[in-house]
Amino acid sequence: MGRLIIPDELFDEMVSHARSCLPDEACGMLGGIAGKVRKLYALDNADPSPATYVIDPLDQLRAIRDMESGGLELLGIYHSHPDSPPLPSITDINRAFFPGSRELNYPGVAYVIVGLSGPAPEVKAFRIEEKGVVPVEIVRH
Repeated sequence: MGRLIIPDELFDEMVSHARSCLPDEACGMLGGIAGKVRKLYALDNADPSPATYVIDPLDQLRAIRDMESGGLELLGIYHSHPDSPPLPSITDINRAFFPGSRELNYPGVAYVIVGLSGPAPEVKAFRIEEKGVVPVEIVRH
C-alpha cells in the first residue's frame, strides 16, 4: 500500500479520539477497500499509558469480524503519540512483529500515528516491513 485515502470526517474522528485519550495514547483500526478507509474503529487502550498502547484482543477480533462481515479489509492500525512526533518508535516497530520472530502481524497494513506534541495535530502513516519503515502517503478527501 503506497497511499491511504481517509475521508475528512473519519480523519477528524481519529484525531478527536486521540485528543480524548490524553494524556495516554489512543488506538484503533481502519477498515476499507482498495486503500480507501470506509470505517474507523476507535478502541480502548488496554494498557493506558502516555508511551504505549495495546489493543485488547477481544476488541481487535470484534473489529476484524465486523470488517469481514461488511466486505472490508484491515487497512490500518492507528495510535497517538501525545508527547512526540508521529514517527514509529522502537516499541511500535517491535510490536508490529510476532513476539520472538521477524514475522509481521499484519503485512502490508499502514500504521498511522497521530502526533499531538505540536500546536496542531500531525498525522503520518508507515508500513513496517522486515527491511525497515516505509512512508505511506495519506490522502484526505
